[in-house]
Amino acid sequence: MNGVQPWTPAVSGWTRRVQGWMKITQTWTDFMQGSTDFVQRLTGFVQLSTNFVQGWRRFVSHQKLSSAAA
Repeated sequence: MNGVQPWTPAVSGWTRRVQGWMKITQTWTDFMQGSTDFVQRLTGFVQLSTNFVQGWRRFVSHQKLSSAAA
């Protein structure tokens, strides 16, 4: 047996498997975090666009009112 325990290969196999799963989990976590950041940025952009459109509409309707009053 040259001093190697019979369960050593199994243990190292399991260790590798666990490390692989941890790596996958970490990658997934990073991906989810990235997605969350992206969604937040997108939401911010949509909000800005909405505010801009509302402001523009207000401006246009105000112009119409003032030109009608003139």
